[in-house]
Amino acid sequence: MSQAIREGHDIRNTLEQFKFIHNNLNNVTDAAELISILHFMNFDKSYYSYKKESYVLIICEIVFINLLNNKTYDASLKEYLEEIRLNGENIYEVIRDHFFLIIYHLFMSIYYFQKNNVQKSLDELLIFENLTSGYNSPEDKRYVLLMKEFIGKSDYQNMRSLFKKRTLELINRHFKTITKGIVETDMIKLHILIGEWRNAINN
Repeated sequence: MSQAIREGHDIRNTLEQFKFIHNNLNNVTDAAELISILHFMNFDKSYYSYKKESYVLIICEIVFINLLNNKTYDASLKEYLEEIRLNGENIYEVIRDHFFLIIYHLFMSIYYFQKNNVQKSLDELLIFENLTSGYNSPEDKRYVLLMKEFIGKSDYQNMRSLFKKRTLELINRHFKTITKGIVETDMIKLHILIGEWRNAINN
């Protein structure tokens, strides 16, 4: 088995583990297993790919769980948030998709509220509102409206419930896009390999 095929096999196994956890994300309370999976994502992240998107999505799910657990004191959380931002900017530059930047500002609004900085929490919510306005999503408009109310009242329980619901909706939708893209990309690569194999035999 060549190194490239072996690496591809390892990545697929890792993504299958991620898929299992993702499908149960609503009930996951500890990010340890996702962190372990992240460390096995060994591939070239310098260029855009669906695998790179899956890597960033794993980070998003780690941050999501830690924010639900109010772990803003965890130094690694800020590092993960910065990685989402940097990768989000890079992915936007390549394919003009705001998804990870939208998630980043969604997270930062909750992060700053947990840090008792209401103004920065509202500022991040405004950026989220501006980024999502072009999609004209009733769910995002409702999220912003209710979240402003909950932040103003310091109603953390309702904030947490709304944040959890909307984040799961956004992540689930993007997860489906990524997994579909990975399958289609792997099929294209397989056809190329078969073509090269046939040419090698014929020659």
